[in-house]
Amino acid sequence: MRKPPGEKFLWPKRLRPEIRLHPSFIALFLLFWVVARIYIPIISPNFESREAWLLASLITLFCAISLVFHLYAHRGMERLLKVKNGTRAALGFLGDLAQERSWSTSAGKEFLISASGPILHGMLALVSYFLWNAQFGPAWNAATSFLIIFNLFLGALNMAPFYPFDGGRIFLALLPPVSERKMSLLGRGASLALFAWGLFLFFQGIQYGRESGSFTMLLALLIFWESQGTFNLPPGWKRVSRFKFLNVALSLILVPLMLLSFLSFLPLASGIEAPGTALQVEGMIKLPSEFIHPPQGHFLLTSVFSQTPIIFAEWLYANFDPGVEIVPPERVIPPVVTAEEWMRMNYMNLEESKANAIYVALTLAGYHPTLEGQGARVVSINEESPAKGVLQRGDIIIQANGIKIEQAQDLKEVISSSNPQEKIKLTVKRNNEVLFLETSLIKPEKPDEKPYLGITVESAEMVLETPIPVKIAPQKIVGGPSAGLMFSLSLYNLLIPADLTGGRLIAGTGTIDREGKVGPVGGVEMKVRAAERAGAEYFLSPEENYQDALKAASKIKVIKVKTIQEAIVFLKSSN
Repeated sequence: MRKPPGEKFLWPKRLRPEIRLHPSFIALFLLFWVVARIYIPIISPNFESREAWLLASLITLFCAISLVFHLYAHRGMERLLKVKNGTRAALGFLGDLAQERSWSTSAGKEFLISASGPILHGMLALVSYFLWNAQFGPAWNAATSFLIIFNLFLGALNMAPFYPFDGGRIFLALLPPVSERKMSLLGRGASLALFAWGLFLFFQGIQYGRESGSFTMLLALLIFWESQGTFNLPPGWKRVSRFKFLNVALSLILVPLMLLSFLSFLPLASGIEAPGTALQVEGMIKLPSEFIHPPQGHFLLTSVFSQTPIIFAEWLYANFDPGVEIVPPERVIPPVVTAEEWMRMNYMNLEESKANAIYVALTLAGYHPTLEGQGARVVSINEESPAKGVLQRGDIIIQANGIKIEQAQDLKEVISSSNPQEKIKLTVKRNNEVLFLETSLIKPEKPDEKPYLGITVESAEMVLETPIPVKIAPQKIVGGPSAGLMFSLSLYNLLIPADLTGGRLIAGTGTIDREGKVGPVGGVEMKVRAAERAGAEYFLSPEENYQDALKAASKIKVIKVKTIQEAIVFLKSSN
């Protein structure tokens, strides 16, 4: 129905709670800064600064909307249960302040009203997951993945059995001997314990200990701040219904789960490695339809889930799943690089992998692409490296011992084949200047090991020109070179009339260079497990990783390949 001219539209009063913003709500500005300066540079290192700040503003806005929805979930449940609430809602950074809401006349109603907040965050996290799973693009993926984490975090935190969280009211509704004031004291005590844990992490001197400790202490201060407030429990209010046994039984089940929920996001000073996904590669390849020969089976790209620091929930899961390993932080991210540098390097490795895979596949299919690299860029230099003081971060190495360096892999091959007793000669671009430098190598400790320089490098800009339009758009992976073999095989298979898959699921891993040589990767044991979970029949493994892959396999057949040509010959012969 249309409103008369001049009459303002107002949100129905019964649906419009009076919101009072608690001062802790200003932490959203800190969240905005963290998302723009830390989260986005790590998760999407290809974004420019302006794009990062714009995306951060949108993510922060959706986080604020999630908090408002939390409050409306309580009010919606009150309306559904016909509970009157005349108090203004105090909304903080961690949700509304549970101790400032009015109480209903029934413990059962209080249970449902209080539980609606955490349930709402669980639903928002689920919706965010489905939106992330659509994989519409890097910005979309970055935003939805953060909303998954944010809503899971708030949902778990709000189940804590003390104030200022909804779990405190649930606890009061179940257990009659506990007072509201004790609930608030429990909240303050928990925040102090949390602050002490943050101090421990901060001063432990471990990788990312300062960052984890700072986050934990800030969270503790927010909980302490929000646990202050008024108490609205009416005199003589009966918390326990006539079904006292049911309340006690629920308490014995729910209270430990509520405590576990609160502890689930507690930061720990460790890393974790777990089997990742096994993804069909064909859907990631963009190619004109007239060039495509649809296969009957699929090539699967396998990955490893690795993270540091981890949270208590992940640590607990790793202790129950034998396929998941708790590892030192430096095994996930080397201590000589920052997380942003490491992710940027992984992103560049993925770009190199895609370029090499397209070049190799097109060449094998009878086309004539061109690929030219601009050298190997120095990302970091170890303290013990002989190159410290010789090379600098950002240097681009274009020659080594007279051999042209186009990609990072070219430099690694020259170094590994060099005489460790002799110095290596480097031609380096530094800003607009070309330098001719010399440095020693680090001698291997074991006879079967290769010499190395103690630096981390990435490929500089790659220039790829193809006779037909082709693009690889990876999904659900953020970096690394290990998808090269499967990218190349899948593209080649789409371009040729014969089907290499033979209707089977073929998984594998391995880097690929311009000559089609397959190189070693990390985490092959986890990738084999991921392939087995996906039901793959074969797992293609680089020669250097073959023994480890074989040990990890229980039913999948592991095939050793040195080149993509060997993989193609095997697949044709096994059809």
